[in-house]
Amino acid sequence: MRLSHPQVGELNLDWDAYPIPGNPGPALMVCTTPDGSPDAGRLHLLASLLGTP
Repeated sequence: MRLSHPQVGELNLDWDAYPIPGNPGPALMVCTTPDGSPDAGRLHLLASLLGTP
C-alpha cells in the first residue's frame, strides 16, 4: 500500500487483513515495513510526532 502523509512523506507499507467475527464482517488491518528500511524510519518518525512509542 502506498500512502502520502503530509508530515513524513510517502510510505510504502505491507499489509495483512484478519477477519473479526461479526456482521457485516469487520477486519483488523495490520501495516508493516521491513526493519531498517526508509519506510520504517518514516513510520517511526510519524509515531514520534503522534506521541506514541
